[in-house]
Amino acid sequence: MSRLSKEKLGEFYLRRIRPGLAGHGRGRPPWRQPTVLFIAGQPGAGKTTMQAAAIDRLGMKNAYVVDHDELLEKHPNYARGALEDDYSASGVYGQDASAWRGWALQDVQARRMDVVVPFPISGQYDLDLMRQFQDKGYRVEVALAAVHESQSQLGIMERFLDGRQEAGYGRWIGADQHDQIYQDMLGTADAIEAQGLADALHVYRRGEAEPVFTNERKKGVWQHQIGSTRWAIESERNRPWTDREVNHFVRGYNRLAALAQRPLKDHFKAIPLMASNEGRRLLAKLHHTAAPKLAEHRHLATLKAQADAARAQLQQAPPRPVQAPHGQFVAQPWQQQQGHDWQAFAVRLQAEQSPASGISVPGTDAHQQGEQRPQRGQGAARDERGGGGSGQLAR
Repeated sequence: MSRLSKEKLGEFYLRRIRPGLAGHGRGRPPWRQPTVLFIAGQPGAGKTTMQAAAIDRLGMKNAYVVDHDELLEKHPNYARGALEDDYSASGVYGQDASAWRGWALQDVQARRMDVVVPFPISGQYDLDLMRQFQDKGYRVEVALAAVHESQSQLGIMERFLDGRQEAGYGRWIGADQHDQIYQDMLGTADAIEAQGLADALHVYRRGEAEPVFTNERKKGVWQHQIGSTRWAIESERNRPWTDREVNHFVRGYNRLAALAQRPLKDHFKAIPLMASNEGRRLLAKLHHTAAPKLAEHRHLATLKAQADAARAQLQQAPPRPVQAPHGQFVAQPWQQQQGHDWQAFAVRLQAEQSPASGISVPGTDAHQQGEQRPQRGQGAARDERGGGGSGQLAR
C-alpha cells in the first residue's frame, strides 16, 4: 500500500473532487450569513442518521457535505489496498483523504457555501477549524451524538463485518481510537462553550429526528450555563435503554458471538475478526460494558410488570364501601345500589323521622292507611303555596 505523490494528490483533487462543489450553487451572497454544521461523535455512534436529521431540521439540504469517509472511498488505491488488508488501509489512505478534506473546506469558505462537516471532533485542530469558520462570518452549528460506548463499539464491528460481506472489505476503527474520542467528547463540548466557538450545540439520541438538548448562544450569552452540554451528553449516555435498543444490541451481540464459535475455515476472509484474539477481546469488552445496562433494563421491566399486575387486580376487585370519619357510610352512586331494598329503606326512614318534622314518605302511609283528602279550603291554600294536590312538598 502506497500513498499518492503530492502532484498526483493535487491533480486528483482538481479533476475529481473540486467539480462537485459547482453542483451546490455559487454560495451565499455577501449580505447573507452562511452556515457550517459539524457532526460530532465517536465512530459507530450513528452519525449518518443524525446528520440527515440535523440537515433537515436546519434547512441545509443544499449544503455541500465534506465527508472524510466518502473521500476515502474515492481514493484510486483504497479498494485494492483494503482487499489486501482492511485493518490498516483506512489509516494509510486516510492521510490523502484528510488533505483533500482540507482543500475542500478552503474552497467552501472562499465561496461562502453552506457546508456539513461529519468528523469526530476531538482535538485542537477541530476547535481551530471552528474558529476559522467564525472568522469567515459563518454561523457554526454542532450536533453531538450521545450514545453509550457499547452501542457504538457494536456498530463499528457490525459495519466492518457487513462491509466484508458486501464489498469484500470493511472499514476498521481501532478500539483505542474509539475510546479516546468517546472520552474527549465531553471536554470538547466544554471547550466549545467556554471559548464561544459555536452559535448552538445540539445533543441527539441515536435514531431520533429532534435533539434532546440544545444550548444556543445569542449576543454572546449561552442559553444554559457552561457545562450543560456535557451534562446532557452524560445523562443521555447513562439513561436506561429502551426495548428497541436492548433487542438491537442483543441481536448484534449474539450474531458476533456465533461468528466467534465458527471454525477458522468457515470465516469469510483469511484474517477474520471474530476468530482473532482481538475479536474475542472486543466481544468480552462488549459484554462487560453492556451488562449493567441490560441488568438495569430487566429490573425496570420487572417493576413495570408488577405495577401493571397490581393495577389490573385493583380494577377487578369489587368496590369497598366508603366510610366517613364519623363512622357512617357515605352514600354511593345509584349505579352501585341496584340491589337495595327501597321499601325497607322507606319504612326505616319514616320511623327515624320526628313527628314534628312534617316529613312523610310517599308510598308508605298513603297506601297503608289510605289517602286523606284535604278539607274544604285546605286545597286552595295549598294551591296558593304552589304545592297543588299532589301530596309532595313544594320546591
